[in-house]
Amino acid sequence: MERKKSCMSINARNMDRISSLPDCILHQILSFLDTRFAVQTAILSKRWQNVFDTTPFLNFSYNFSEIADPLDLSANPYNELYDRKRDGFSECISKVLDAQNGYDCKKIVIRCDLMLDSKFVNSVMSYAVRHKAQEIEIMAGCDDLDRIEFPESIYTSQSLEKLKLVGDEYNYMYVSRSMGFRFLKELRLHRVELSREGFSQEIFPDCPNLELLSLVACSLESTYYPFVLSAPKLKTLEMIFLLSEKSSLRPSTVEISAPMLSYIKYEGPDPMHLILGDCASSLEEIDIDIQDGFSNGNIREKWVIERLIQMLREFRNAKSVIISLNTLEVLSAIPSLLQGKESPFANLKNIQLKTSWPELVPGWSFLLKNSPNVKASIQGDLNKVLMSETQESFRGGNNS
Repeated sequence: MERKKSCMSINARNMDRISSLPDCILHQILSFLDTRFAVQTAILSKRWQNVFDTTPFLNFSYNFSEIADPLDLSANPYNELYDRKRDGFSECISKVLDAQNGYDCKKIVIRCDLMLDSKFVNSVMSYAVRHKAQEIEIMAGCDDLDRIEFPESIYTSQSLEKLKLVGDEYNYMYVSRSMGFRFLKELRLHRVELSREGFSQEIFPDCPNLELLSLVACSLESTYYPFVLSAPKLKTLEMIFLLSEKSSLRPSTVEISAPMLSYIKYEGPDPMHLILGDCASSLEEIDIDIQDGFSNGNIREKWVIERLIQMLREFRNAKSVIISLNTLEVLSAIPSLLQGKESPFANLKNIQLKTSWPELVPGWSFLLKNSPNVKASIQGDLNKVLMSETQESFRGGNNS
């Protein structure tokens, strides 16, 4: 009997071993939980009662579509329920922030499928800056007449390093002015509309510490003006435009001044007119996916191919290339346009492609003309076709 009690005592100590961890470890554990569940840990024991009150990680999420289907409700009840849930979600966040007001935070995350009021979003950002947050992520929709005005303090915050804004599936998040962040290192904008109204030609002026910029399905509304990006420490640039979006939502020309830029990822219906300037020599890796299906005839095909060749020439110093099947299909559509032209790459060491279509040999051979020592990663029977038809291009090379 005594042995059984002893075993039970040992098991009890083992089960509560997590409570003996320091607060910083417990805070890290809570960071993986939604805040509504993290709050509930206070009932576990006295040890846990104050853990959440001092946590520097706040994660709020809500999915209205899980509880309400517009097909099940008439318009008025659905709208009333939506407004009630949105107001309740905002009020819940405000109460938690008020309760945490005496402590600094590291990261604030809000993810929902609700259209949040811009004043509320502004207040959350202001709170984050006051409490020295290092990361802010907000994913929500906004009314197109309700544009987000960032608090002035966010532009000069020395603690904030990462900012991510994401519009929801059906609504953009609307921003009404240029964004010059003095100390920000990472900026990710997904489904965000940067209206030309209220912006200078340079949408991201004065970002001396920015190292990563990601623009995914954003509306830049600058078709007739170049999109100018100047960031002396920028290393990674991602620009992804959806095939379904209107061409007016993306710029026709992008001018980049970033002498430390080493990686560019581009996806879009058309090749982009890029002017790299001083960053052409620092570029190490590119990832290109042109999704155009040539639905408008031969004139369109020729224009896209010539534009793609011009775009690739801006990447002439890249050592590693990831190229999609779509891109190679575009490049191979009119083989005569590639005859007599030099490959755009002079320093290529590695190229990756996944395809087994022999019809794509012209475009593939064109890319490798000036790079006899390139290491090419390919899939299927294309390797055999290349070895037989473009042996001269691979002479002395190391191909796999």
